[in-house]
Amino acid sequence: MASPAPHRALFLSDVHLGTGRTEARHLLRQLQAHPSERLVLVGDILDCTAWRRRGAVFSPGEVDLLLWLVAAVAERQVIWVLGNHEHPLQKAMGSDVMRTIKENTPRFQIGHRYIHQTRDGKRLAVIHGDCLGHGSGRWQRLDYWGYQTLVTLERWSRRLGLPSPTLAVQQGGRGQQVIAAFHRDAAAWAQRHGFDGVICGHIHSACVENHGPVRVLNTGCWTHAPGTFLVETAAGHWQLWDGHGRRLAQPGAEN
Repeated sequence: MASPAPHRALFLSDVHLGTGRTEARHLLRQLQAHPSERLVLVGDILDCTAWRRRGAVFSPGEVDLLLWLVAAVAERQVIWVLGNHEHPLQKAMGSDVMRTIKENTPRFQIGHRYIHQTRDGKRLAVIHGDCLGHGSGRWQRLDYWGYQTLVTLERWSRRLGLPSPTLAVQQGGRGQQVIAAFHRDAAAWAQRHGFDGVICGHIHSACVENHGPVRVLNTGCWTHAPGTFLVETAAGHWQLWDGHGRRLAQPGAEN
């Protein structure tokens, strides 16, 4: 039986390598099981912010995953869109990173935005998501203090074998409101800039949604189980998969 054709592209974000919190083993197995022509890293693959506070903490699984990502450049095009937790890297690279990555780029490119053209000719902006206005004022305070609190709670819950507090927050009423507002803002941003849709991460909540004529696809995260990633298949279909190898049911994901 012939192997299925590689995906046109695989998208993942919010891996937060170097924190010791990444579901790295699950992600590595899925990357090996889902070959793709193009790997698009949608921000916060590294957590430089955490490194500056407490130093880098790489689990053995994170080391293996990082080595796989480095080696991936030899086999496929790799696009890296930097996120807010990679701000020190953005700053170090200066103006070279503040550009839109083109479709016909060399095998490895880093930038702040990438335009992905789908099999059916749609133009989707790939951004991390921290540029959507949720990084100033009350959103900045919510993001910073909420993130710090959840990281601490997540660390203790892992040690004690308790359920993930991040998932509890996301599934609560207020969490659902914040997530819905973020995705509405992503759709509005894409429409203002003339795109057919947007692929993002940042808020750690996976989705494939249609907001009128605009499609919003969020890759989810890998800081708590099971983790999720997004693919455009060889046939041009959109699918969300999790770290256990399960395809997630998403309205409209097949077109």
